[in-house]
Amino acid sequence: MKKKIYIISLSLLFSCAQDKSVSDNENINLDDYSNRIGYALGSLAAGELSQFGENRNKLNKELLIDGFNSNLSDKDCRDCDSVMMALFGPYGQDFDLTKIDAGSTCLGRMIANSFYQICRGAEDEISMEMLKFAFKQGVYKSDTLIDQAEKMKMVQDFFGKKIEQEYGLNKTKSKEFLEENLKKDGVKVTSSGLQYEIIKEGSGDKPSLTSTVTVHYHGTLIDGTVFDSSIDRGEPASFGVNQVIKGWTEALQLMSKGSKYRLYIPQELAYGASPHPNSPIEPYMALIFDVELLEIK
Repeated sequence: MKKKIYIISLSLLFSCAQDKSVSDNENINLDDYSNRIGYALGSLAAGELSQFGENRNKLNKELLIDGFNSNLSDKDCRDCDSVMMALFGPYGQDFDLTKIDAGSTCLGRMIANSFYQICRGAEDEISMEMLKFAFKQGVYKSDTLIDQAEKMKMVQDFFGKKIEQEYGLNKTKSKEFLEENLKKDGVKVTSSGLQYEIIKEGSGDKPSLTSTVTVHYHGTLIDGTVFDSSIDRGEPASFGVNQVIKGWTEALQLMSKGSKYRLYIPQELAYGASPHPNSPIEPYMALIFDVELLEIK
């Protein structure tokens, strides 16, 4: 199973240019955590604008900010879909200057709604006023009160803590399952914690880290929920041994061609805190795979 990235990218660039359009910073208090994390998140929200390249500078900044401030909630933004289509065109490559005002407002609303969903449940920890202030500074490229490295670390720690609070029970259940599973006859374990059963042993060569393999597989959660299966699709999958989750990379190198193993993969060797957002796999879930190695190249 190929490794996927969780819902939010933390590599967005924070702008550092100065601009006198934003009010003086001398009276801004960033001593407490609520203000600091609010500022870091607001700066990150403004960083979303970098994806629009030079068109970012054509947006109506004040309407963008007003839109953002008006929609830090779960208020529906679907009415903005047609507005954004008119502004950017069906393929996102156009930029209709006659739609700037409505488009700027809607873009601000959509960014705000996205960040509200991300921060839902942690509102008490965040100064929303500071978040709004930092967004405004970011729009004007003057969000320099906290340096980039610290902002990035704060945001990473914030989301890590939030995920741990929300999904920590999965980690406990996965650990308990694997501890009990290890008591079963025929289950082996490696030094990394990967558990496996040999259903059928093949013969001949084993893949190396740089090999490409073709496999059939069937993946389930520990409760039996199927989340992915080449067997159900009726078509095997091919990929590099070093292009998949750690548990697969290790297990494949144990298998000879023709082998079929059942893998019990700890969450830290699977997707950890960062599964694909549209998958049944939640953060910190252990996974089970039946894997049959068909070809090695």
